[in-house]
Amino acid sequence: MGTYHTLVNLTKKETLSFAKVSGMKAREITGNPASSAMVTWYMLKNSGDRIGFMPDDGTNPFVDVDPIEIQDFEEKEEEIIDELLREGILVDCGSTYLDDDDPSIFSRDLRNGWMPEDLLVPKNQTEQGRAHNVGKRPPLS
Repeated sequence: MGTYHTLVNLTKKETLSFAKVSGMKAREITGNPASSAMVTWYMLKNSGDRIGFMPDDGTNPFVDVDPIEIQDFEEKEEEIIDELLREGILVDCGSTYLDDDDPSIFSRDLRNGWMPEDLLVPKNQTEQGRAHNVGKRPPLS
C-alpha cells in the first residue's frame, strides 16, 4: 500500500494532508503538480518554521512531539488550494473521483495554471514517445 505523508508545521500547529489531490505517498506528492505546488507554496510562505513530513508508518521524525498531538493541528489543505487558485498557479478542472454515497469523499482535478500546455507535453510526442525521451530535451519546433 505504501506510506502516506502529511506535511506538519510544528511552529504554527498546522498540517497539509493532500487528501483531496489524489496523492499522499512520496512519489505522488512529488509528481502531482497540485501537491508539489502546495508544498512549495506552503514552505515559501512559512520559511523558518519547523516543518517536515510525518509518515503514517509509525515512525516519528519529530522526537519532541507526540504524534497524537499533531492530530489536533489545523488542516490547511483547502486554504492553500484556494490561495493557489486565486494566484493562477493551479486551475480547478472539477473532480476526478466522487463517492456516490458520501459527497465529502472526492479528489479534485487541479492542474498547472501558469505554464502553457504545450510546454507541459510537447505536441509531437506520443505517450510511448514521452516514456522513451525521459531526461532528454524535447525537440524545438
